[in-house]
Amino acid sequence: MAIVHNGIIENHEALRADLKGLGYTFTSETDTEVVAHRRFMFLEEGDVAEIRRKSVKIVDKAGSHAQRAMRESELPADAVERGQYRRFMLKEIHEQPRAIAQTLEERVAGGKLLDAAFGPAAQQVFPKVKAVHIAACGTSFHAGLVLHSAHRRHNLT
Repeated sequence: MAIVHNGIIENHEALRADLKGLGYTFTSETDTEVVAHRRFMFLEEGDVAEIRRKSVKIVDKAGSHAQRAMRESELPADAVERGQYRRFMLKEIHEQPRAIAQTLEERVAGGKLLDAAFGPAAQQVFPKVKAVHIAACGTSFHAGLVLHSAHRRHNLT
């Protein structure tokens, strides 16, 4: 699950107070942190999750109830701060090479992308792909340019 927030969470101070009462600690004063504070889990290929206020139910690709390990974020506190940058967008742009490298870290071997990184049907699907359209603006536009560049360098089809 990803949280994209552009605006103001009006009641973030009340939410922060409630969460602190439950034992949560905060590393910044951003309003978004009250939403994205809480734990996470990695879903497996084909999983579907029903997320409720007090529960998460997961069904795997075979339709059976599944359990996934709950994790706590290990994101460093400075990841949600602007640091030396005047704007968060500038920070995001300058962090993109590192973010892409971390994303691909376990998906590359011998200088090539592993087929498993794209799902179990990648070998059958990729030869049928005729074009990829990237619709984006802002930071997403820059990420699309990086993807396009990687595509051309590695002759991906």
